[in-house]
Amino acid sequence: MNMNMNIKPLYVMVTVVGVCIGGMFFSGSLTGQETTEENVVKKRLVILTGDDLTHACGTHEFEAGGVIIKSSIAKSVLSDLVEVTHVHNWPEDASVFNDADMVLHYYKGNQFHLLNKNTAVIDALAQKGVGQMFIHYACDPDKALDEQFKTWTGGVYKDRWSGNPHWSLKSQLEKHPINQGVNEYTMNDEWYMKIDFETLPVRGYEKFEPGKVHSVMSGENVDEKPHKKYTKAVKDNDGSATVVFWAKESDNGSRGITVTGGHNHTAWSNDEFRKQVLNSVAWGLKLDVPENGVDSPAITLEQINENLDTRKPRQKKLVLPEFK
Repeated sequence: MNMNMNIKPLYVMVTVVGVCIGGMFFSGSLTGQETTEENVVKKRLVILTGDDLTHACGTHEFEAGGVIIKSSIAKSVLSDLVEVTHVHNWPEDASVFNDADMVLHYYKGNQFHLLNKNTAVIDALAQKGVGQMFIHYACDPDKALDEQFKTWTGGVYKDRWSGNPHWSLKSQLEKHPINQGVNEYTMNDEWYMKIDFETLPVRGYEKFEPGKVHSVMSGENVDEKPHKKYTKAVKDNDGSATVVFWAKESDNGSRGITVTGGHNHTAWSNDEFRKQVLNSVAWGLKLDVPENGVDSPAITLEQINENLDTRKPRQKKLVLPEFK
């Protein structure tokens, strides 16, 4: 582990006692005893994924994406600090969310959204400070939940208002802990845009500002011929149309995050994009994001082709793209 990484786990009844865990210095102890690695109370992340067999092979591979996120956490500096539970489709027993510190949502949206009938469970968690993160289609619930979503993350994909073009985004990274150690990159994906925000996203992150929506990343379209949906979305917009990654700190302590990319399964092989997501997990769990970000091993061709859903009319082997 990097000796300079500063990640703070949760402790019970903290006193001023120093201890070194895994090459990192933490301060704190259990009552009257020195803190040991076994005493660390891990943060609990629940990854909730779902099926979407209507899309082509290599897209909306939510379960396979969840597996990669979980395995990347296990191979990063978060491994000793975060306990991960991966649930596929809404569970019959919702007690799996008990004691969660954060829920990561990655599944089909709109009328099929998993929260359309389960809003109360997640809202109760958010109200007591449990973080919520939504990736791609999961940020597009049934319209009846639009306002509820904005209380969690500050923004929502709004049908007949937002746009869903496929475009080559050249990242414009804002100052935010989620971007620590992240390099600029270019990636083609179905980046949702022209989001319905609670408030105009703040550019830059200087201090804790509860209730404000912070832009984490926007993008410049570098396609030679921009998609007409892109052109329509940026026309006469207030400048927030290309914000595709944002975060909100609520005054109840809950942290909400949304990234609109993740349509293409190969996006997980982009080291910078994956680092942003892992940084988001750390930030959403109220851990200090390392100065150089949360690194994880490169995703191999074999890994990107594991756990793919069986699709019709045909299955195919995915090829790793080159990212700039």
